[in-house]
Amino acid sequence: MNTDEKRALAAHPYHKALQYELAYGCCPQCVLAVVQETIGIVDDNTIKACHGLSGGGGLMAQGACGALTGGLLALSAKFGRDRDKLDKGRCI
Repeated sequence: MNTDEKRALAAHPYHKALQYELAYGCCPQCVLAVVQETIGIVDDNTIKACHGLSGGGGLMAQGACGALTGGLLALSAKFGRDRDKLDKGRCI
């Protein structure tokens, strides 16, 4: 897949997440909702749990971007450390 094809593939979820944000707010939830709809690696509890990350955390408008944290949560849902490996160290 070339770069233009990748951009075209990413355009739809991007615009859908933007529409959700404009309509409902809470960037991390909007990003995770679109990830869930697109590839399904995020469950409803994760979307609920990330609500407090909105607005940089607690709507304080300081801290990490909510869309960024939502994206990081999605990546962690797919590639993150499992609970049963918690005692194996930081980089497992």
